[in-house]
Amino acid sequence: MVLNSKTLSTYLLAFSLLSSLPSSSAGNSSPTGQLQLLTDYESATCLDGSAGAYYIAISESESKDWVISLEGGGECVDFDSCNDRAQTTLGSSKLYDTTMQMTHTIQSTSSKINPGFHDWNMVYVKYCSGDLHMGQQDPTKVNSTVGGDLFFSGHNIITSTVDSLSKNFNFTDAGTILWSGESAGGMGCFNSLDYVYDTFPLSTVVGVPVGGFYFSNEWPYSGTDDNPAIEYIPWSFTDLKDYLNLWDAYVPTRCAEAKKDAKHECLIAEGLYGSLAAPVFVVEAQTDEVVMPLHDGLPSVWASAPYPCYNSVSTCPQEILDYMLIWQRNMTAALTPLVENKEIKKGGLVDGLFNPACLIHTSFSNSQPLLDGFHYASAAAAWVAGVGDSKEVHLHFDECGDAVMCNPSCDTK
Repeated sequence: MVLNSKTLSTYLLAFSLLSSLPSSSAGNSSPTGQLQLLTDYESATCLDGSAGAYYIAISESESKDWVISLEGGGECVDFDSCNDRAQTTLGSSKLYDTTMQMTHTIQSTSSKINPGFHDWNMVYVKYCSGDLHMGQQDPTKVNSTVGGDLFFSGHNIITSTVDSLSKNFNFTDAGTILWSGESAGGMGCFNSLDYVYDTFPLSTVVGVPVGGFYFSNEWPYSGTDDNPAIEYIPWSFTDLKDYLNLWDAYVPTRCAEAKKDAKHECLIAEGLYGSLAAPVFVVEAQTDEVVMPLHDGLPSVWASAPYPCYNSVSTCPQEILDYMLIWQRNMTAALTPLVENKEIKKGGLVDGLFNPACLIHTSFSNSQPLLDGFHYASAAAAWVAGVGDSKEVHLHFDECGDAVMCNPSCDTK
């Protein structure tokens, strides 16, 4: 059932809060970021008009390399859901603490947990715009298209963050910029990656989006299992036309030129990937515990005890498994252009993939899931370092045949 209502607003906010939780690393190795409010940038605002923000932790090693991660947290597509978000940290910076612990594995300061990037400078861009980090509305010139005093300025926050870093933290001298993000931040990572790549031609800019490779899903769940009943936001290329207009979303230049009258397709990775100039290492599960309910209407029967489907096929209803298998095949098909791409990009890199057969969204860590002896951060580190002579070294994925969730290292409950 597709809804645009107050009920949907409550449902979406709950999922947004869930998908904003970062993947974590073990131990006391999380750098402390200092809050930077973008008060000097009038167009870089949260939904409620408060200043956009980021947190920064400068490396003691005097590194010129950077890991920048965009926060996740779903999206809003109507007044009720956007207005509700505006009362939370997903829509306002008024509640932000002056410091925060950066808990993403790729922002860990432990060389064991995060072998490739532990001594890099770290930035965490807060997500308070509800637009997948894509909106370009200027609150000094326009009113929000959803009504009231709500504004979609996610892309403005990104460009302002880049400018702030350049003016205040020598970002223009960056060696390597690892541009990342999880969930909505992963989608924003895809969207803004070539903008960063083009802005810093003397730096090595690479993308590592986590849980952000979305495809146009023309096959929402239509089965009989409605326990619980699912309300969802449709997520097909046709629906993206509405979201493009709603958010006044930024469309990457190369994709816009390639798609011409179908620029809305550039909002998701399936439509955008082929036009990317920057090298990218995609981290994506083969089935997704958040996306399938949120955008496809699949009952999340794995979400509560006794967790019958959480990376387990033996106790999962067949109807649910059948849909998950279809979804997995569609994800595999969407990723096929990346797997088959042989193009050598800047820095000698060929695009890479970490694609375990698990039911997760962004809960990748230094302990699970594992592929070819790597966790996602160590696999990304090997890719950035150019380890190996062939593209296959940096393509890590499970082949389950006619099954799902076949990776034995998947987290279970």
